[in-house]
Amino acid sequence: MFFDSPHLTLTADLRHRELLAEAEGFRLGRLARAARRDARRRPAAPQPAPPEPPAPPDPSALGGTPGERRCLVPR
Repeated sequence: MFFDSPHLTLTADLRHRELLAEAEGFRLGRLARAARRDARRRPAAPQPAPPEPPAPPDPSALGGTPGERRCLVPR
């Protein structure tokens, strides 16, 4: 028969695989375009505010006056 040739069978199989890959690429390209379109439509998510820096220690809580230096390491 005409289709019993191994070369024709292999050629048809390769062409079939090419068509499947092309269809898959088309589908993936369409999905990527849809995702980009949706990302443009959707507003950006608000970014969280950066954490506030810690307040400096209160000198009166350390037991000294504001102008006095104290060693915090026990002697």
